Amino acid sequence: MRQSLEKKETNIITTIVRPELNLEKWFAIWTPSQSRTKARLRILEKKKTGEDGSFTLQKVKINPSLEYGNLTTEDQKTWYALLVLWEKAGKPQKLIFSLRELAKTLKRTWSTKVRNALKESLLRLNISVFSWVNSYYDSKTKQTLEILDSFQIISRLVIARAEQNINSEQCICQFSDPLYQNLLINYTKPTSFDTILNFKSGVAQLIYKYLELVMQDKTYYERRSENLFDDIGLDDNEYKWLSARKRILLVAIQELKKIQFPCGILQVSIEETVDKSDWKLVVRKLS
Repeated sequence: MRQSLEKKETNIITTIVRPELNLEKWFAIWTPSQSRTKARLRILEKKKTGEDGSFTLQKVKINPSLEYGNLTTEDQKTWYALLVLWEKAGKPQKLIFSLRELAKTLKRTWSTKVRNALKESLLRLNISVFSWVNSYYDSKTKQTLEILDSFQIISRLVIARAEQNINSEQCICQFSDPLYQNLLINYTKPTSFDTILNFKSGVAQLIYKYLELVMQDKTYYERRSENLFDDIGLDDNEYKWLSARKRILLVAIQELKKIQFPCGILQVSIEETVDKSDWKLVVRKLS
């Protein structure tokens, strides 16, 4: 198979997943799973500079489910697992699977707690509504859409089971049409599914996705923690304190030190800024 899910390197089998590129570029749509932030409308912004020096303001608005909460880094793992199942099934328009199968793909031990968590994760992917402003690239028309409203990652979701039979629970889901078309045309970015599954810190997972993009054409990079947290969408009160950012970054870096990045071997650390007003993430590409 040309796009095999299994990649063999140095006798290690790694599952490669191919997420849609718009969602990968706007990875800050996911909030850390450990965050206690209540569900609220979030607006992400970027400035895109044109060849003539002018710029376009790009926005993504995420309106989450008030009942089930914000989209989290755990939901990103669920999204990737759905893509693994989708590729294995031959990329159908309608994906049929069981919650038990989804748990196995995510390498989770089956239990009622896991079952309920997966149901809620699927519901967040289905209920959370996006608005894309000058930011969603349609690979079919080769244009960035001016407006794309009422976008959901999962546009249709059915979860059903026979009465009193938890093991028979069957799910049917369809990805939104713009997303589905981009996936079929391979407007995607390959990433290691196993690496994502191994993250315990949601912040570490977000920084990993951030560095995947930033370090493609760099050998050295540094960013103040205040600006870094804004880049990855962490703009709540719990992240405004310097001591909190330092503590969170130290935990994240312990995980990132063990990670093989697709762009090469990265040395990741934090250092105090010269004016001692902040800490900064420092990244060096060793090879």
